[in-house]
Amino acid sequence: MHPISSTDGIATDEGVPREIVRTLRRICLWEELERDAAAVAAEQRRLDELVAALPAASPLPAARLAVLRRAEQDRAASAAALSELLAPLLAESLEVAAAALAAGRPRPSAPGPAPRRRERPAAPLPIADLIDGMLAQEAEFHPRPPAPRPSRQSSATTKPTPP
Repeated sequence: MHPISSTDGIATDEGVPREIVRTLRRICLWEELERDAAAVAAEQRRLDELVAALPAASPLPAARLAVLRRAEQDRAASAAALSELLAPLLAESLEVAAAALAAGRPRPSAPGPAPRRRERPAAPLPIADLIDGMLAQEAEFHPRPPAPRPSRQSSATTKPTPP
């Protein structure tokens, strides 16, 4: 990652205000994508205003702005190349998903249902209730097979074994 690419704080790692870097990034991207020249010119005027509004104690020299512009031009070129590669793949994926929905099948990459969130009691439970709750949770996640049924013979009809 470029040291000037931060958009989290007020200024980047290089001490340049975030709004200047973001405006410069838009200009470079729009130039790379050959967008409307009037929009690019408007952004350039905005950039000039932002640079002029910097306090006198921390001006942005033209050489520094040129370095920033070159870095953002490289980033814009990389982003444009990546979009050329990913756009057909994304379109294909969307067509597959649309066809699956039209056929009534769920999407192949559709996630399962969201897990239910259990609410915790406001006060601690007595031990017996706590154990019952734990057993209920275990049964919910690990269902047990039904217990075998006792045979239908009664104990009276069985013969005792000789000693």
